[in-house]
Amino acid sequence: MSVKIKLYPAKVAAVVEAAIVAAEQTAFAIKSDVEEAQVLPFETGDLSNSDVDRSKRSSGQFILVHSTPYARRLYWHPEYNFRTDKNPNARGEWYEPWLTGDRKNFANNAFRVLFRRQMKRKGLI
Repeated sequence: MSVKIKLYPAKVAAVVEAAIVAAEQTAFAIKSDVEEAQVLPFETGDLSNSDVDRSKRSSGQFILVHSTPYARRLYWHPEYNFRTDKNPNARGEWYEPWLTGDRKNFANNAFRVLFRRQMKRKGLI
């Protein structure tokens, strides 16, 4: 038995680009979902001005960044008494539901839908 495989570089590049675009869109979907869940501590709104770092886009890595100097301290200290008048679910470790909790499949599901959409848009499926 012999198998012959023929790769089409243009098609492979299109699939890779579709995956990168879907990963970027997934990062923004997570950012939106976190904001809608109202889990970020909120006093002046500076912490909620998160951004998606695209510096490693070529490798498909996107990082949600909170650039305030106190973001790390608030995130890693869930014992603080967070204000809940503006964000009723404010807490420390606000990404935990998306990492290990009830929202842990959000990124996978979002990527699956967005990748399929990109593949269709490019005419690959």
